[in-house]
Amino acid sequence: MRKNLFIVLAVLIGLVISMTACILGEDIDTLKIMASNAVNIADIQGVAAPAAGVKPARTITETDQYSGTVEWFPEIPTSGTFAASTQYMANITLKPKEGYVLKGVKANFFNVAGTSKARNSANSGVITVTFPLLTPTDRIEYYWVDQHDSLVTSSGGITSITTGSKLTITPQLPQGEGYAVKKWYVNGVDTGQSGSTYTFSITAIGKHTVDLFLEKNSKLYNTSITITVKDNLLTANTWADGNITSSTDEQWFKFDAISNSNHYIYASFGTLSASNGLNVFIYNSNNLSSPITSLRLYSGSGTSFSQSALIGQTYYIKVTPYSSGSSYTGTYQITFNTSGNRPLPSNSATATTLTANIWADGNITASTGEQWFKFYATTSSSQYIHASFGNLSSSYGIYVQVYNSSGGTVDLSYTNLNGSNASTYMYSVTSGALYYIKVTPYNSSYTGTYQIAFNTSSTPPVNSGSDSGSNSNENTLTANTWADGNITSSTRFQLFEFTATASKQYIHINFVTLDSLIVQIGDSDFNEIGSEEYLYSYGKEYYFSRSLIKGHTYYIYTRSNYYGTYKIAFNTSSTPPKTSDSGGGSGSSSNGSEANPFPLSNSTWNSGSITSTSSSSAVWYSFSVTSGYTYNLWWNDSDAGNSTKTLDIKVDAAYSNGTSIFTWEDSAYNNPKTFIATQTGTVKLKVSPYCSRATGTFAIVYSTNNIRPY
Repeated sequence: MRKNLFIVLAVLIGLVISMTACILGEDIDTLKIMASNAVNIADIQGVAAPAAGVKPARTITETDQYSGTVEWFPEIPTSGTFAASTQYMANITLKPKEGYVLKGVKANFFNVAGTSKARNSANSGVITVTFPLLTPTDRIEYYWVDQHDSLVTSSGGITSITTGSKLTITPQLPQGEGYAVKKWYVNGVDTGQSGSTYTFSITAIGKHTVDLFLEKNSKLYNTSITITVKDNLLTANTWADGNITSSTDEQWFKFDAISNSNHYIYASFGTLSASNGLNVFIYNSNNLSSPITSLRLYSGSGTSFSQSALIGQTYYIKVTPYSSGSSYTGTYQITFNTSGNRPLPSNSATATTLTANIWADGNITASTGEQWFKFYATTSSSQYIHASFGNLSSSYGIYVQVYNSSGGTVDLSYTNLNGSNASTYMYSVTSGALYYIKVTPYNSSYTGTYQIAFNTSSTPPVNSGSDSGSNSNENTLTANTWADGNITSSTRFQLFEFTATASKQYIHINFVTLDSLIVQIGDSDFNEIGSEEYLYSYGKEYYFSRSLIKGHTYYIYTRSNYYGTYKIAFNTSSTPPKTSDSGGGSGSSSNGSEANPFPLSNSTWNSGSITSTSSSSAVWYSFSVTSGYTYNLWWNDSDAGNSTKTLDIKVDAAYSNGTSIFTWEDSAYNNPKTFIATQTGTVKLKVSPYCSRATGTFAIVYSTNNIRPY
């Protein structure tokens, strides 16, 4: 009876459930799920993030609610491990345990350690997990070199190329071995390359990151650099800088055609040899493999060529060295236009304006390497360019090149101005036209100060430097008075001013250490009067005359290709002025005896004479010396002198204790008799006739300076 009752109750409960399901619109299975627990453990354990050389998990760590399997992409063999430089994705499939269901699980509910990218659909236990690209265990510091073994930059650094160019780079590990190149990435994208070098050739303007992943002992390392791609777009008539660094180097430029006519390409050379020049190739923008045309640009055949173009069309210019070797590398500039007139170099904008017959200062430094000047021609025939040297070596000097205002060179070849050839000239300039002068050193090792000027004469203008003779009192001559002259390595010419005292004036030159001199007379406007006088002779006096206007001011311009001292004077006679330096009478005049020698003064001539015909006739002089010092003696006599003395003499020298220094010295006017004192005290000089019983006049002097006193 009780058993039948339970059966009836079960039937009634089933009917109620069925009726409720119909009323609620649900089926029996749903009600059963509602009677179970939904999965609520979000963190999935047991799936470690990929690491190079580690075996992947195939199942998850079970929980009270579910178990699961893991499938990897890219696929990993059963016994395989994670590979370096690879991005992995995992599909995790959960299997709920009894009493738990996935119905009711929200979208993207689950978490997987090592990634924030775990995705699942609502009411689903299939989870897609994307892990980040395998990151290196550590960064490694490389320095990067290009295909020429030249340093590009170090790890993390920035370098640049121009659009169209390529850069082959190789990372060089400073220390350590055993690193294997795994993969190259550019801008986060796998290039598919794994070689030890990589050639970067992206043309897109901007910054690009190049990453290299390496592996050692199952650990991954990373190094990277940033390459900036520049758009080397040329602007008409504006010079762009270039630099060829090796015999295999190349550089790229581009320009947009500005007319449907010929476009002219120009090159200007810096440290790259103009005589060797460059190879230049022109490409249409839609075909960078086959040039439209090519030409060598160099000083020998001109530095420009033309190419017809279509307005708006982009053209590329590839520049390569003419040949292999270090002499074919260096800096240059490039530009274009449609006029056919060569643009002036960019540095010409800073040109200093010259005024005729006025010197301008210049200074070549290691940083500039060149200077520019400009002038307006004052003649329609020849215009002269002059140089004077300060601390810049006059032995090597400077190079000058002249451009007209439209950019074309008057003379394509550089002209070297130096101490031996400090002037040059241009033929057939246009009076009033503007010209530019480019000045460069003999080579990069020679820097320093100099001066430059222009005029219509082969005679340079008045020098404004310290050795110039620029109208100062010390360079103003007084009639019948000798003045000092000195041609130095820094200034190869001098100027002296005088006022004519008669209608005919004599110019006298007395050579000291200098052995040749070129002399020119000019009026107050620097107009030449007569031709240049070329005087040669060491230790002799010369003169020449000019017809002048009494009371007018004149200039004496002197120059030489050699260094040394001289004397200069003017008067109204062919007889030179009397001077103390020659011992001709204006110095002191005394004769001493052996017991009481006449004391000489340093650098002061003493005139003497021997009047007795006795065979023992002699006069004596003395001066004080200090051991270790050098002393110089000169004497002016009839054998060697300035022709003002009548007696040929010989000289003996000894210390006061009788120790001989020298004996029977005949001549010492052109070259001094020199000795180094071996003791401190008094030196006595015995002067006697070279020929016994002869009489006449002479002069003698000593000095601690090696230049003969005057």
